[in-house]
Amino acid sequence: MPRILLLLLTLLLAGCAIPKVDPAREAQADRVYEMVRRNDVAGLMAMATPALAQQDVSGALRQIQAHVHPSAPTSVRTLGWTLHTMNSDATYEVARLYTHPEGQVQARVLMAREGDGPWRIHGVNVRRVTPAMLTAYDEAVEAAQFRLSYKSPLQYLVLIGAGLSLTLCLVSAVAAGIRRRWGWMIGCLFGVCQLSTASG
Repeated sequence: MPRILLLLLTLLLAGCAIPKVDPAREAQADRVYEMVRRNDVAGLMAMATPALAQQDVSGALRQIQAHVHPSAPTSVRTLGWTLHTMNSDATYEVARLYTHPEGQVQARVLMAREGDGPWRIHGVNVRRVTPAMLTAYDEAVEAAQFRLSYKSPLQYLVLIGAGLSLTLCLVSAVAAGIRRRWGWMIGCLFGVCQLSTASG
C-alpha cells in the first residue's frame, strides 16, 4: 500500500510540472523575426496561413521594420507563450525578446494549425522595448509567483486545513482500525464545506 501511495504522489507531482515552450515554435518565431528584419515578404508569405497570404502585407511589413534594429540580435529569450486548441485546430503564440547592440525588441508571432497540418504564420507584432517596460514585466512576473509572505491569517488557515485534509485522507487509507475508511477518504477528499476568498 505505501508503494501505491508513493506512486500516486509521484504522479501528482509530475502533473504539477510547468509545461515548457515548444522549441520548434521558438525556432519558427526566430525565422519569422529574421524575415521581418530582412524584409523578406516572399518568405513570410510562404509560411503564412491562407487568410494572411491573401492580404497585401508589404506596407505593414515596412511599418513593422521601423521597430527592428538593423544589426543581428546578440541574445534571445522567450517572455511567454500560449497554446489554444479547439477540436483538431490550434493556435500558438510566442513572445520573444531580441537583444541588439542598439536596444531590445519584442516580437510576438501567432501561428495556426489546421488538423495535423504544418504550423503557419497568422500574425506578427514587433515593437521596441524600453527599460521601463522590462522592469514592469519583471515586477509582474515577481508578483505572480506564489509566496507565503504577506498572506493574511485566513489564507494560512486555509493552507493548514488543506494539509490536514490530505494527511487525514492518507491516514484513513492506511489505518486498518478505522471503520468505513472509504467514507472517511471520500469525505476528506471532497470536504464537508468549502471556503473561498476573493483575495486568493
